[in-house]
Amino acid sequence: CEQTACSGAAEEGYACALGGSARGACCGGGCVDLRSDANHCGTCGATCAAGEWCSAGYCQAKVTCAVGNSGV
Repeated sequence: CEQTACSGAAEEGYACALGGSARGACCGGGCVDLRSDANHCGTCGATCAAGEWCSAGYCQAKVTCAVGNSGV
């Protein structure tokens, strides 16, 4: 059952509504997207290291493209 608000540690990890059809998880008292939140990447409390970002629930190294290169 999905809830619309997260109020405390007892709800940690429960599903919640991020808006529209997006689903999230209660982490740290808020509803977060475990697929893209660098402070809760893949699971509550899993923080990506400096220089990393969260993509699809995994911490990934940030890639910097040279000026004029889109990387595509």
